[in-house]
Amino acid sequence: MLIPKQNPKYRYPHLVKYEGKAKGNKEVIRKFLKKFKAGQVKTNIFPHLAKTKKPLEVKGLPKEVAYQALTAASYKLPVQCKVVKKTTTDI
Repeated sequence: MLIPKQNPKYRYPHLVKYEGKAKGNKEVIRKFLKKFKAGQVKTNIFPHLAKTKKPLEVKGLPKEVAYQALTAASYKLPVQCKVVKKTTTDI
């Protein structure tokens, strides 16, 4: 019996190399956020992929300090950014 080919729902651009604006931004943001030594910074920027929804995550800082740090770091990027707060739901 023949089995139909499994196609993904969307095509993902994982095999294409992207170069340009995102090349050195990860290192610039990491050096800039190093000033705020109290918290941990996780970067999710992948220059070879087309889009990154949430490039930075900060934990271990107060909300006001984290917001100031992320807005200041967004000025270093060549793209528009906005700060999104994580909402926790306790069940």
